[in-house]
Amino acid sequence: MIDITKTYRTREGKKARILATDVANTANVVAAIEILPGKEYVYMFLENGQYTLNAGHSYDLFEYIPHEHLKVDQPVWVRNTDAAPWLPRHFSHYADGSYWAFQDGLTSHSARETSCSDTPWKQCTDVCPFQ
Repeated sequence: MIDITKTYRTREGKKARILATDVANTANVVAAIEILPGKEYVYMFLENGQYTLNAGHSYDLFEYIPHEHLKVDQPVWVRNTDAAPWLPRHFSHYADGSYWAFQDGLTSHSARETSCSDTPWKQCTDVCPFQ
């Protein structure tokens, strides 16, 4: 569920400013998306942040958690949707609107032995979500 007090980005990384979450409509969330620097357009979304009934649109909304403070190999929790369980991983890097984390307990040191060592995630936090 979209929370008006949180910060969001689209699937492709564009800034989204939540304007309302209580519109009397199937698409009850209204957000302004920064299409170009300084230029916003207003769109409507489902309560889970989907732009359309079909998931996977480039405008789908995801909570944005700043990543600048995350360090390589730092323990993090990742997932791709609000409904998915949080998984423990080690942070790799941030690129193209995704948080990359090493797979299954690997770190930058141990991942050198495999060619597919990190995967992208839409949500990432360094604060344990179970507290």
